[in-house]
Amino acid sequence: MTVTTDELQLMNDELQLRTIKKRISRRGLIKGASLTAVAAAGAAGVNSLSSKPVNAEVFALSQKESQEESQEEKIVKGCKEEFLFEVNAILEVPKEFRTSPKSARGLQRIVNITGGSFAGPKLKGTVLPGGNYWIFTRSDGGLEIDARTVLHTENGHLIYTSYQGIVQAPPAIMQRLRSGESKIDPSEYYYRTNLNFETGAKEYNWLNPIVAVGIGKRTPTGVTYQVYTIL
Repeated sequence: MTVTTDELQLMNDELQLRTIKKRISRRGLIKGASLTAVAAAGAAGVNSLSSKPVNAEVFALSQKESQEESQEEKIVKGCKEEFLFEVNAILEVPKEFRTSPKSARGLQRIVNITGGSFAGPKLKGTVLPGGNYWIFTRSDGGLEIDARTVLHTENGHLIYTSYQGIVQAPPAIMQRLRSGESKIDPSEYYYRTNLNFETGAKEYNWLNPIVAVGIGKRTPTGVTYQVYTIL
C-alpha cells in the first residue's frame, strides 16, 4: 500500500491533535467547549497554503495550550520568598525500632530535641527541650520527617511548630547520613520541610496563616534549617 505525502501529513496532524487534546483535557482547559469553536478562533493564524481543517484545530489547540502554560509560568515566577529565620536544633542519639510487617514503612527513628536557638529579622529566641522527630524510612530509601517543637521568643512568647519533610540522596550519601555523619556537603542531598506555626501571641499572629518552607542540613549537634515564608 502506497501512502502519499499528503496522507502522511494528515496522519501526523491527527496524531498531534489527539496528543494536544489529551494534554488540554487533563489540564481542564476545555470545559464543554466545542473543539470546532476553539479551532475557529485560531483559524486565522493557519498557513493559507494548508487546506486541511485538522491543521486549524491543531494550531488553535496548540495556541491555547501555549497561552495557559505561559500563564502558569507567570504564576510560578510571581512567587517570592522572604527569609524568616535560621533554627539550630540540638538532637539526642536516635532510638530505632522496626514497624509492623504490615506497615509500608521500614525502620523508624525517634529523636528527642534537647534545645537550640533561632534568629531572624522579625523574631528570635530558643528552642525548648521536649520536642521530637519521627523519622520514617521510605521504600525508595529516602526519609520522611515528622517533627514537633516549641519556640520560645526572646520576649517571652511561645510558638508551637510542626513540620514534615523529605530527605533524599543517592544510596551512598543516605548511608552516611544514617550513620550520623555531619560533614557532608548539603548539595549532595535534598532536605526540605514545610512548617506550620501556631501561637496566641498577638505580636506573632502573622505566623499562623503563612506557608513556610525549610532547607535543612545536618550539623555535628543536630540539624539546621533556613526557613522562608512564601509571599
